[in-house]
Amino acid sequence: MSDEIKMEGNFDELRARKAWMEAFIKKAVMRLVNSATLSLQRHIREDLFIPYSPTGPRPMDRLQTRSGQLKKSVINIPAYQIDEDTIKGGIGIGKVYGHVQFGKRGEKTTITAKGKMLTIPLPAAMDSHGVAKGPAGPKGKYNPIFGETFVLPGKSTKSGHPIICGKLRYVKEQKAGQTKGRIVPLFMLVPSVTVPVRIASEDLARWVQPILGKGMADLKSGLSSGTYTE
Repeated sequence: MSDEIKMEGNFDELRARKAWMEAFIKKAVMRLVNSATLSLQRHIREDLFIPYSPTGPRPMDRLQTRSGQLKKSVINIPAYQIDEDTIKGGIGIGKVYGHVQFGKRGEKTTITAKGKMLTIPLPAAMDSHGVAKGPAGPKGKYNPIFGETFVLPGKSTKSGHPIICGKLRYVKEQKAGQTKGRIVPLFMLVPSVTVPVRIASEDLARWVQPILGKGMADLKSGLSSGTYTE
C-alpha cells in the first residue's frame, strides 16, 4: 500500500477564465479611454471656445471662434494598444497653426512669414466673425473685395509697421466693383508674430483625470465583486 497521495487537476478552465478576463479588461479600458477623450473633446469645443468679439478683454485661457475651422478640427484619437500594459488615446488638433494654441503653459511659438511679410487683417478688413474678408491686395485671388490699395510706410504709423490702406469694394448687385467710403487701414505687415499657448495641456489632463479615475475604480470594484461574468 502506497503512502503517497496523488492530486490531479485540470487547469484548462482556469486558463480560459484568465484569457477571457484579460480580453475583457482590455476592451473595458479601451471603452473607458474612448469615453474620456470624447468627453474631453466636448469640453474643449463647448467650454474653451468663446464667440469672437472685436472689443473687450480676451481671456488668456480661451480661444475665440472665428471661422470655426479650428474648433471643428479638435478630434478625439481612438484608443489603441501600445503593449500588453498600455492603452493610449488622446486629442488631435488638425488645423494648421492650431497646435501653437495648445501646449505647455507659458510656451510661445513664433510664426515667420514664408514670403516677405505676414499680412495681419485689421478691423476694417474683417467680417463680424473676425475673419479677413479677402486676401490683401487690389486683386485677391479668390475674393477680390478691396479697391486699389497702397502701403503706408512703417515710419508713418503708430505701430512702426507698414500698413496696407485702401477702400472696400462692393461685391454684389449694381454697384459691384465700385469702391465705397473713405480710405481705411486694412492690413498690418509684420515679419513674424509670436503666439502664446492658450489651452494648457496640464489643465486638460487635470480635467479628464477624474473621469479616468472613476472609470478605473468602477472596473476594479466590478471585478472584485464578481459582477462581470462570461
